[in-house]
Amino acid sequence: CDIIEEVFGVYIDDYVYMKPSSFVRIVDYFGGVDIEVPYRMKYNDPLQNFSVDLKKGFQHLDGKQAEGFVRFRQGYDENGKFRGIGDLERKQNQINFVKAFLDQHMTLGNIGKIISIAGDLDEYVISSIDRAEETAEYGKLAEKLYKNKFATQSEEIECEDITINKVYYLKLKTESK
Repeated sequence: CDIIEEVFGVYIDDYVYMKPSSFVRIVDYFGGVDIEVPYRMKYNDPLQNFSVDLKKGFQHLDGKQAEGFVRFRQGYDENGKFRGIGDLERKQNQINFVKAFLDQHMTLGNIGKIISIAGDLDEYVISSIDRAEETAEYGKLAEKLYKNKFATQSEEIECEDITINKVYYLKLKTESK
C-alpha cells in the first residue's frame, strides 16, 4: 500500500489479498455466477496449470471457469485465430465479473454466508485487518453491499504494451521533458 501511495498518490485504508485458489472456492461457495462472455476465450498453459475454454454468450460459470474468465488475456477465437486482448480489456472483464457477482450474491440471505466463509479462507487470504476485526468488517461490508452504499473506484494509468524476450509487459508512460 505504501508503494501505491508513494508512486500514484492514492491512499489505501486497508487491503485484502486473495490467493487464486480462494477465488475459485468463493465463487463455488456461492454457486457460481451468470455473466455475458464477450468473445470466445480459449487458452491452455500447462506451465501455469491454467486453461480456459468459454464460448461467447451469456452463461453460468463455476469457480474454475470464472477464474479463466478473469485471467484471460490471450488465446484463440471461434476460427482458431490468435487473439490478444491485453491487460486493459482483461481489467474490464474483471470489473464486469465483480459487478455480476455482487449483483447476484449480495442478498440479505447471503450475509451470513459471507461471514462464515471468512473463517474458511484464513489460509488463502492475507489482510491488513486482524482476525477479530476482520469478521466484523466482513459483516459491515456485506451490509453496505446489500444496501448499495458501497462505491468502487478505478483509475486508469496510461501504459504502453511492450515485449521483452517474448514476455509481455505494460510499461508506464512517462512525460517527456
